[in-house]
Amino acid sequence: MLWDRTRRAPLIGLLAVLLLAATASAQPAGAKPTGTTRAQVVAQARLADSLRRTEEAFRLRNRLQNGDFEVGDRVLATYEGIGLTRGDTLVVQTGKIVRLGEPMGDLNVGGLLVFELADSVRARIAKYFKDEVVHVMPLLRLQMSGAVRAPGFYYARSDVRLSDALMRSGGQDQGTDLENITIKRGDQTLWSPGDVSAALRDGLTLEHLGLEPGDEIVVGAKRSSAWGTAMQIGGTVLTALLVNLLYRRR
Repeated sequence: MLWDRTRRAPLIGLLAVLLLAATASAQPAGAKPTGTTRAQVVAQARLADSLRRTEEAFRLRNRLQNGDFEVGDRVLATYEGIGLTRGDTLVVQTGKIVRLGEPMGDLNVGGLLVFELADSVRARIAKYFKDEVVHVMPLLRLQMSGAVRAPGFYYARSDVRLSDALMRSGGQDQGTDLENITIKRGDQTLWSPGDVSAALRDGLTLEHLGLEPGDEIVVGAKRSSAWGTAMQIGGTVLTALLVNLLYRRR
């Protein structure tokens, strides 16, 4: 019995680590951690360390220390109650503060994770107003590039479908290839064209895809078919011959 007990505990621990490792490896490399508490993010950082995924571990530790918010980020906040009823678009200012207005003052969001912001805003509002219902929704600053009508940076709610975010950039045109869309974070590819196509078909949101501010959605252009290219070349050559023939007759 003693042998069985002493052997069983390490075996169970090993199985647990293997299960966590399998789960982590199944998650796309660029996907944002799915933890909804700081403790879960800490656990994910430790797991990344144990698996020697140094880049992911560094990013998670940096996230825990500095938080999710950068200067220029925007947050939608609405207040419903007798004392305060309005909606605001909060902008993260220099020093990582957001101005909640009087009498609430400024709130420092440095070091806060995205899912901690709502509680921080609610706590500040509760100091001055009772029974307020507070809704907080951080916006994602995404870059749209490639075969879109209006490339550039756009702010979108995290619960917006990817297809709706694409429409914000002017939508598709005749040259847009919806089967050739890549989502990138810097030089890293988060989602390949096949994954993005599946996400569009399934109606996934930006949150489901784990997108973060600054991520880039690159929309590919349709390739011209060989027959179409040949027709264009042939038309150009034929036009040149006709012009040359008319010129000689003169």
